Amino acid sequence: MVVLDDSKECLNAMRFAAMRAANSGGGVTILSVISPDEFNHWIGVSDIMREEARERIEVHFEVFAKWMRDRKNIEPELVIREGEVVSEILAQIQSDPEIGVLVLGAGLDKKGPGPLVTQMSKNAGTAGNSPLAQRLFAVAGVRGVFLGRDFVTITKDEATDWDHAKPALLGAIMEHFQSGQPVIQGDQAADHGTQHSEEDAGIVSQIKELLDSRVRPAVAQDGGDITFHGFERGVVYLQMKGACAGCPSSTMTLKMGIENLLRHYIPEVTEVRPVGL
Repeated sequence: MVVLDDSKECLNAMRFAAMRAANSGGGVTILSVISPDEFNHWIGVSDIMREEARERIEVHFEVFAKWMRDRKNIEPELVIREGEVVSEILAQIQSDPEIGVLVLGAGLDKKGPGPLVTQMSKNAGTAGNSPLAQRLFAVAGVRGVFLGRDFVTITKDEATDWDHAKPALLGAIMEHFQSGQPVIQGDQAADHGTQHSEEDAGIVSQIKELLDSRVRPAVAQDGGDITFHGFERGVVYLQMKGACAGCPSSTMTLKMGIENLLRHYIPEVTEVRPVGL
């Protein structure tokens, strides 16, 4: 499910939702919430204003729906609710058991919550510099939190049911955004590409460019990330994060996809290995 509003982040959220649905074989529910404050004080014409608001939403929806049909072969569903935004999002999730993912557009400037800088926190103890991760780890059953540039991936333990966890997780995310706190406190996540010799600097630069332009955008569509960790004697070491970490198909992705790509464009690369193996 993705929320339709007038924010500049809405476009990124729509694109991500459509790409994820196309890759996973799912669908897209687009929710728009009408605030009663828009017309409650206009006695006598509130019904007319309410209908005009719905018409504006439908026109706005059709712009995104056409893009999803033409580009991703996705037929989105429009849901319009009236009330307070956060409450209505929670209510829609609780009422529709088929909703598995909520896509929220994140601010890309210095206002509001700020950018979602790539970071992986495997347990609550390592979430100390991320107020958002701290809130998410406070929800029972959460085992991992991955903060991407414009998405959040959460992993749970096997005993926790998503239907029970989703409202609490969404509430934690919305509470954080409304608080005005940064996603990451202090220094932002640094570049991981430091393990290589000076004479390999040119090769490493090419590897990073290919990863950033060809690999990471594709992996991000599934809620994960792959970052450069090192290069030594022809072997590229990569760190797998988010949904990629522990994924059964991750080894095939490395060997059949990323390794072939890097070897094709960079002859000096002979092999790709995940960090720790």
